[in-house]
Amino acid sequence: MLGSDGKVYSGASPEQLSKMEESFKDSGKKAQVIGDILFVDVLGKAVSMSVKELQSKKGADLDKFIDMKIEDALSKGAAKDAAKDKAKDAAKDAAKGGGKGGGKGGGKGGGKGGGKP
Repeated sequence: MLGSDGKVYSGASPEQLSKMEESFKDSGKKAQVIGDILFVDVLGKAVSMSVKELQSKKGADLDKFIDMKIEDALSKGAAKDAAKDKAKDAAKDAAKGGGKGGGKGGGKGGGKGGGKP
């Protein structure tokens, strides 16, 4: 699928997923089909699946396919959340004056809490 950013995505683009997450939050819906894509709300994260692929699978293969899509979407979100938390912690440390070059004034000879002595 062609995203608004001009890139081709297998399934929904990150922008589409983000919009669906907002839609789920605003509407209270837990699932929606748009075109050939099923969007499902899993713990506040939009997970997309091709309707054609879902219809082509049966039994254990269907269960594995759904599990894989959910785990993949949640692991991407978890990795992004972990990176965001780490960056946030680093920024807070720098704001408190910890770390090299951190704090107000930063860098060598920086102001409050900054730089090398």
